[in-house]
Amino acid sequence: RFFVPAMIFDSSPNSGKGFDVFEGSFDKILDDFTSTTTSPVKRWIARTVLKVGWAAVMLRWSGRFGPDPLQRNFAKLIIADAAIPKLFLYSSNDVIITAPEVEEAIAAAAAGGTPLDQVNFHTSLHVSHYLDYPEVYEQSIVNFLTKYVP
Repeated sequence: RFFVPAMIFDSSPNSGKGFDVFEGSFDKILDDFTSTTTSPVKRWIARTVLKVGWAAVMLRWSGRFGPDPLQRNFAKLIIADAAIPKLFLYSSNDVIITAPEVEEAIAAAAAGGTPLDQVNFHTSLHVSHYLDYPEVYEQSIVNFLTKYVP
């Protein structure tokens, strides 16, 4: 076993609702992933492969086939590990893990008594905060580690 003094979440975790939260935004996610593909045929192939993969994941983790890994992840990292300080780095412009989802995780962590910090980068895309705001990103991590890691 090892000791985890703190956790930093960049554009995650989701709210703990699992794969169900992605149903309404799945087409938007596909559009974002395939937007740079100029060929309609290649875009259709990429979207089809992603949809088949998504369906396989949904079948594997839904209901009687096993527990949803996103819910298990949330239960472990946010609920069970409530005593471990957490830094949440996210953006209001993220369409993959949306700000409301991260804020639900932040609220759940706060309700569990978790010491936490949060930074909303507002305009950066999913996991692009460092690219858009390197100084703020680095300073947020330094401040968090200084505050919570001996």
